[in-house]
Amino acid sequence: MIRYLIEITIFQFLFLGVYELFLKRETFFRLNRVYLLFTPALSLVLPLVKIGILQQVVPANYSYALPSIFIGDSTAIAPETGHFPWWMVLGGIWIFGSLLSTGLFLWKLSQLENLKRRGMFKCHRGYDLITLPQSDTAFSFGHTIFVGNQINNENKANIIRHEKIHLEEKHGRDLLFFEFLRILLWFDPFIYIYQNRIACLHEFIADKAVANYQKDQQHYHRELLSEVFGTTSISFANTFYKESLIKKRLTMLRKTNSTSRALLKYLLILPLLGMILVYTSCEQETESLATKASDQITDKNMTPPPPPSKESKRKAAIKALSSFLDKTDNPDMVPFSAVDRVPVYPGCSGDDNADLKDCMSQHISQFVNEHFDAESAKNGLDIAGMSRIYVQFTIDEDGNVTNVKARNPHKQIRDEAKRVVEMLPKMEKPGMMHGEPVKVAYRLPIELKVN
Repeated sequence: MIRYLIEITIFQFLFLGVYELFLKRETFFRLNRVYLLFTPALSLVLPLVKIGILQQVVPANYSYALPSIFIGDSTAIAPETGHFPWWMVLGGIWIFGSLLSTGLFLWKLSQLENLKRRGMFKCHRGYDLITLPQSDTAFSFGHTIFVGNQINNENKANIIRHEKIHLEEKHGRDLLFFEFLRILLWFDPFIYIYQNRIACLHEFIADKAVANYQKDQQHYHRELLSEVFGTTSISFANTFYKESLIKKRLTMLRKTNSTSRALLKYLLILPLLGMILVYTSCEQETESLATKASDQITDKNMTPPPPPSKESKRKAAIKALSSFLDKTDNPDMVPFSAVDRVPVYPGCSGDDNADLKDCMSQHISQFVNEHFDAESAKNGLDIAGMSRIYVQFTIDEDGNVTNVKARNPHKQIRDEAKRVVEMLPKMEKPGMMHGEPVKVAYRLPIELKVN
């Protein structure tokens, strides 16, 4: 879930970056409106998209990660069973923030109701007009236009015409959409930026429509500059006068229409969308180690692993990428995902690669547990807890285990891990691709308890 929320935020940042750099200054206001409404909704969906064709086109890891092997007694990771439930704390914070945002939204609605009760109501064709006493505020929401009685009649006519554009274009629905997203994703700063950008865009659309209606457009420009009226803090209401927007609105009013060549800028979303789809389709969620290892435990001394942390998932992704890029030691090695048939461990049988992989994992797990000399490996070490060893090896075209490497801070632990893996028997059959034997790489994590 946390990964999903992070990806939503990243995708929104990328889409907003395209808008800020290339689209914001264009006068294709309606296209910009579609973009600002479509991309945040798209960001909610993209992390869930997995396109099978892209998964096949982009190769997966060059090596296959075997399940972790645990060497030690049943108390090896007993303290891990009581770790703090951070997911419950984060969930509680999210719920509290959403409830707070909902309460703020309801309070804003109550403000509107109070203004309606205070003002003078008048029904017009297509909208309701509320005249607010002792006020110079002007804004609209739903089917209602709110105008202060201190605004002079000449300005009031253009203001009402301006606000009617908001009502006709259903701009209030756009702001309510972002208000809903603010309740759901109250912690996401880009939702607030999106809402601000579309509120600006609404004003540009209404200004252009009113300026085109008037014969003297300069008069409308002067009207915007004449005075800045009071504003409301209701984020889902379209406010006519807002001091921070006046300069931008005048700039867009005076700007000439964008050329048709500028439309090509909207195509920038296509390569960005393609990169995101490649990422979401080809990312591989790491399975729960506890579930993955439960079927691999073949020795009474093996214990279930702790659940994977966010950091371990990040490191796993980095390792997978590095294994894909670094092929200098095995220039003729093929990706594990491209192998037609995986190597067959002695005693394993079957035509299904999944069954052969499971059988191999069980046999290697049992073999390492039986032959790993834990006492020799940890003898004299002044450390305690679990020591993780990362072992990499290759099964060559003849089925032999070659090119064994191990990573661990302690040389004697590395040497013992290499010794055991090098003892693995020759495979009954090597990996095959297009009818030819090929080299296949494996990664084997070993967890050693050190007292």
